[in-house]
Amino acid sequence: MPDQDRIAKTRLVIRGMLALLKKRVRRENLAELIYLADNRYYVNTGKSITGIQYIRGEHGPVAEGDVIIKQVDCLVEDGLVCKAPDPFKRDGVSCRYWVEEPSAVWQEVKAVGGMGPDQFLLGVVMEYGKISSASDLAAISKHTDAYKDASPSERIRFKQSERAIYLQNKLRSHPKFPEFAAGVRRGLADFEAGRWISDEDLMAELFGDKSQPRGG
Repeated sequence: MPDQDRIAKTRLVIRGMLALLKKRVRRENLAELIYLADNRYYVNTGKSITGIQYIRGEHGPVAEGDVIIKQVDCLVEDGLVCKAPDPFKRDGVSCRYWVEEPSAVWQEVKAVGGMGPDQFLLGVVMEYGKISSASDLAAISKHTDAYKDASPSERIRFKQSERAIYLQNKLRSHPKFPEFAAGVRRGLADFEAGRWISDEDLMAELFGDKSQPRGG
């Protein structure tokens, strides 16, 4: 995935997550929630929402190159995210972030990002959005299989669900699959972490209709 594409998607997800939270949030919390959304989306679909690579840090997953933290600051500079000192921290450094008119921002994110990723962002916010402690969110992130399977300071490799893996392997035997895969490769810098569409759409693309494969 091109770097600028990853950055654009990360900025979109940051604003979408803040819009859904509808409150002032620390960057650490935001980063953990984005990791959880990326992980959940990949487990269920075989692709990442943002394209971010994560590292297994001592205290939890960390976005490679601190891309989430950096893009939050860039969005503040661009006037797309608001920032204020954390009233509960007196260190002069800690801040909280939010977006004005969250409903309008969320509609913008949905229009650009499309249906699918937005449902996973919403699900993560509904499940974990009320947790105020960054360390508690990090503890949840550390319990994901992808984090546990990574070695310290190495990249975290997201894993597909068994259903997605089964479907992908099943379709590999179809005579049109190489042609389909070649098309995917042309459109993506990283095929392995790339596109995964719904069962119905994949069948339609392979067979020209909604029918199921015959004879495996």
